[in-house]
Amino acid sequence: MESSDDPKKPEALPATTSAPEGGRFEGQLEPAQPGSPPPRSLPLAAMALGAGLLAGFASWLVGEGVLYAFKPPLFQYEMMGQTLLKAKFEDQVLADSRNATLAFALLGGALGLALGVAGGLARGSTRGGIRAGALGLMLGLVLGGGSSLVILPAYDRALSRSPEEMSHAVILPMLVHAGIWSACGVAGGIALGVGLEAGRSRLVNAALGGLIGAAIGAVLYEILGLMLFPSDRTTSPLSSAWYTRLIARLLVGGLAGSVASSTGQRGAGDRPTPARDGGLESGVSG
Repeated sequence: MESSDDPKKPEALPATTSAPEGGRFEGQLEPAQPGSPPPRSLPLAAMALGAGLLAGFASWLVGEGVLYAFKPPLFQYEMMGQTLLKAKFEDQVLADSRNATLAFALLGGALGLALGVAGGLARGSTRGGIRAGALGLMLGLVLGGGSSLVILPAYDRALSRSPEEMSHAVILPMLVHAGIWSACGVAGGIALGVGLEAGRSRLVNAALGGLIGAAIGAVLYEILGLMLFPSDRTTSPLSSAWYTRLIARLLVGGLAGSVASSTGQRGAGDRPTPARDGGLESGVSG
C-alpha cells in the first residue's frame, strides 16, 4: 500500500489562476490599441531641428572651401606709378553671383539630404531615410541653384546701376535671400515628408513649413546683420565674414527643419502600416 506522504507524488495544481488587477500579468506586452499612432523611433521635432542645423553647418563648411571657385579675369592698371591687377566691376559682379549660386545650391542639397534622412530615421526606417535623402539632395541642388540663377540677376542689375545705393539697401537683399533660401527650404520640407511617407496633405504642409521657416531665417539674418554686423556686407548675396555666412546657414537650416516638422505633422491621410525594415511606419491611406 502506497503511503499518502510519498515525496514522488506531485501536488495538485489549482485549476485556474486569477489575473492580477489590471487584467494582465507582469511582463506581458500591452496590445496596441486600434487607431493609435505608429511609434516613432526618435522624436521628429528634435531630429528635424538637428538635421537642419547640421545641414547648415555642412553647407557652410563646404562652401568656405569653394568660396572663390569662380574668379574674374584681372587686368593691369597704372596708378601713381604702380602697376595694379584689378578686375572690372562687371566681371567681379558676375563672379560673385556664380559663387553665391554654388553656395546656395550646396545649402539646398545639404538641407534636402539631411531632412530626408531625418524623416526616415524618425519613423524607424533607415532605408527609407536614405532614399528620401537622395531625393532631397538632388531636389535641393536644383531648387537652390535654379532659384539663384533666376533671382540673383535682379540684384546684379540693381548693383550695376547704383553700387552706393545698394550698399545701404535692405528690402531688395532681404527679398533675394528669402526667395532663394525659401526654395532650399521647400526641398528640405519635401524630403522630410517623403522620409516620413506622409500623405499628400502632410507632404504639402511640410514643404510649406520648410519655405516659411527658411523665409523667417532670411528676415532674422538681415535684421541681425544690420544691428550687429553692419560692416560685414550682410546685404550682399554672400557676406564678407565667415561667421555671418555661418549664421545665415544655421538660421535657414534650423528654422526650415523645425517649422517643416511642425507643419508636416498636421493633415489627414496616414495610418500605421508594417515597416519594410522593422517596426511600424506611417503609410499613405487610400
